[in-house]
Amino acid sequence: MDNTKTSESRKTRFYAFMQNLGKAFMFPIATLAAMGILVGIGSAFTAPSMMARLPFLKLDFVNTIFNFINTVGSFGFTYLPAMFAMAIPFGLAKRNKGVGAIAAFAGYISLNAGINFMLQQQNKLARIIHTRFNIGIPHNFGPILVLLWRSQTKMYCFC
Repeated sequence: MDNTKTSESRKTRFYAFMQNLGKAFMFPIATLAAMGILVGIGSAFTAPSMMARLPFLKLDFVNTIFNFINTVGSFGFTYLPAMFAMAIPFGLAKRNKGVGAIAAFAGYISLNAGINFMLQQQNKLARIIHTRFNIGIPHNFGPILVLLWRSQTKMYCFC
């Protein structure tokens, strides 16, 4: 009988962990809808075909406004890996959520800088094509896996 309680306890803890993980994933995903709307509006009104149909869109201040809307909306897509890297430890931490989120962001940037350095040393770094959507940081989910593992272990920060 004691074995059944232990099994149910593990099952309950597992479901609780999965629920918290789902909540942690929801914040970055929820922001994508709003960012997508902004990108859509900005892109639609700065498209050459739309400017040809509506000549007032060619005015500098109108075009600048819609380019600004497009740029602000693209933030969510450009920095999505960093948002996940911060949201997961923030959602899973029981205490010191801010410390976990900042540490995750620092770890994410450090990992990307290290990868960039090693690729540069080996002359394997891809040539960066500058567009408004490219920030030059390789997007990977390695830091997220490390942070998931670290969030389940006891870590103490004496900052």
